[in-house]
Amino acid sequence: MKLLFTSLFLISALTFGQEGTPPANTDKAQQPELTDRSKSQAHPMTVLVSITDAGGNPITGFSKDNVHVMDTGQSVPVVGFGYAEPLPTEIVVILYSSRDTFKQQQKAATQFLQQVMRPGKDQAVVLNAGGQKLMQGQLAWESDPAKLAETIKNMDYKVGLPDAFSYRIQIDRAGMQRSDLQIQGGSNTSVFEIAWSMFVQEKRPMRRIVVTFRNPMNHAAGPAGTDKRFLDYVADRHAQIIQAAQTLRAMIFPIITDEPRQNVSGVVDIGQGYVPMTQGEASQDQLRHADEETNRQVSQLVSQGRQNVEMLGTQTGGQAFMAPKRNYEDAMSAIANDIKAQYAVTFIPADVTGPRSIKVIAAGATVHAPTSYPHGN
Repeated sequence: MKLLFTSLFLISALTFGQEGTPPANTDKAQQPELTDRSKSQAHPMTVLVSITDAGGNPITGFSKDNVHVMDTGQSVPVVGFGYAEPLPTEIVVILYSSRDTFKQQQKAATQFLQQVMRPGKDQAVVLNAGGQKLMQGQLAWESDPAKLAETIKNMDYKVGLPDAFSYRIQIDRAGMQRSDLQIQGGSNTSVFEIAWSMFVQEKRPMRRIVVTFRNPMNHAAGPAGTDKRFLDYVADRHAQIIQAAQTLRAMIFPIITDEPRQNVSGVVDIGQGYVPMTQGEASQDQLRHADEETNRQVSQLVSQGRQNVEMLGTQTGGQAFMAPKRNYEDAMSAIANDIKAQYAVTFIPADVTGPRSIKVIAAGATVHAPTSYPHGN
């Protein structure tokens, strides 16, 4: 199926709490149901989890007797357990508009899809978050890795879709009179909402995977003293994306790129000795001190943003990967292993009301599972 979009992004009507999949077939061991069949809490609920050893390698041979589920603090019965490999998989790869790293991202994305795609069974789409020009045309799922590779090769980092997050530090004056303007931005109808709209096109039970390159500083709310309204906005925006992913049973795997220089404009050599643009306003030592203060703030913002990016992974059943040396292929290989290690766990929900939390435990193994799940009205 194809998705036609324009700058108006009509898919903004997508409701985060909307269920996107109908009941699966009755073979719970192989094709377990991936959505709540009833508003009644007595009906089984299925979540996808990955079970690996300490090195991130898939573990086989598990049965439901080896798995324990805690639902909102209560131990609940596991009534179904099966390897998730028979399910077809939908993969959305979100590149990040970066002049410095875009080619490395393209190479890693191509190798990843060639590694995990099963032609005729799985399908994928590749998007670009950010850019100076708005991507136009049609988006469509593709099941041929060769065609996906050609699409990725032809992508331009300057052309993309709005991102949900951005952060800029603007230094636009010389000497000690420079202004230090910090701006948190992003779009409420973003590349993530495009991904959700792609997922809800398919009505069969599917595994849904989002692999996204993320600059952590874009996910920061602001330094100490930032207006609480901005802090709340950034926290709510992350919560919306996590809730949508949990509702659609989509696992998010962020790859953290760490490119803070892209977020600072106005001065070329931050932290370096240089001659002031306007002579006589300040000494080099004073300017260096001001730049060191900017660098300190950048480091704090990167750390703050990294925590938010990591939440996108850990709370949806995926996990975040650091790639400080741009070794994106290693991160992609780890994600591929995680996908191979997925199981479907079906349990009877606890008889509770309100927000739900879930924890899945497998003896002697590492489990990545969503921290919550939709529970009806």
